[in-house]
Amino acid sequence: MTVVLILLLINGALGAFDTLWYHEYIGRLTWHPQRHRRELLLHASRDAVYVVLYGSLGWIGWLGAWAWVLSVLLAAEIVITLADFVVEDRTRSLRPGERVLHSMMAIIYGIVLANLVPLIIEWARMETRLASYAEPLPRALTVAATLGGIGIAISGGRDLIACLGPDIPQGPANPRSAMRVNRIPGGHRHGWANPQSSRAVAPASRSASLGAPRTATRTVRPSRVAEPIRQ
Repeated sequence: MTVVLILLLINGALGAFDTLWYHEYIGRLTWHPQRHRRELLLHASRDAVYVVLYGSLGWIGWLGAWAWVLSVLLAAEIVITLADFVVEDRTRSLRPGERVLHSMMAIIYGIVLANLVPLIIEWARMETRLASYAEPLPRALTVAATLGGIGIAISGGRDLIACLGPDIPQGPANPRSAMRVNRIPGGHRHGWANPQSSRAVAPASRSASLGAPRTATRTVRPSRVAEPIRQ
């Protein structure tokens, strides 16, 4: 279980960075719940699972029928994460760093399952009860995991409250998210939006005017007027 707690703490640190940097600072998900309602609900649901895992695995074992309950929670986390991948791709554009981070967290969670599933099978054969470990785990790990569960509960509560409310009017503009690639219906990239300028460049109109006859234009300079010579 010590290895499981260490991996959970690593995943918790990565998840905290993902939430603060990509969800809050870059994506502003909680500022626009009307657009990201489904994703916020998925995050809140997954956080509820994590709160139980982080808050209990460092202190007690899930024996007997409780082992099956724990198995359902672990499976629910996988289903929620897969659904979250689909919703994210449909509602917003993920940055490469965020995709890499999600992949790392999924790999670590797989290692957690590889270490936890054999223990759950052993727990399922015992009498049904929630029991403390015969040999207590390192107190630093259990306390850190519990604090991580509290932080996850706060994050999940924020997502749940946000998705139940309206969009925040005039939310703080993020210069990083403002610089994004615009796409035309054909899916081709045609330029970058400049938040410092209100002028919109439309390269697509250039191709539309190829078939039209060109009209020669000439710049007419104003003629100089001779001033009278004073005697």
